[in-house]
Amino acid sequence: MHQNQVIDAFDIVLEEIENAIAALNREGAQAFEGGKYDIARDLMEKGSQMTAFRNRVKDL
Repeated sequence: MHQNQVIDAFDIVLEEIENAIAALNREGAQAFEGGKYDIARDLMEKGSQMTAFRNRVKDL
């Protein structure tokens, strides 16, 4: 695999991670607005984990 293909693959992975983080943010906001604080807290934790994962992928 050529270096450009590897970079393209990482860009695709990063885009999917960003999409997942955005979805978690939307779900968390809906849970918070609905007073479902336990769910919102769980989604916030998952969002934090996904953000940390995204940062590790960026470092690669």
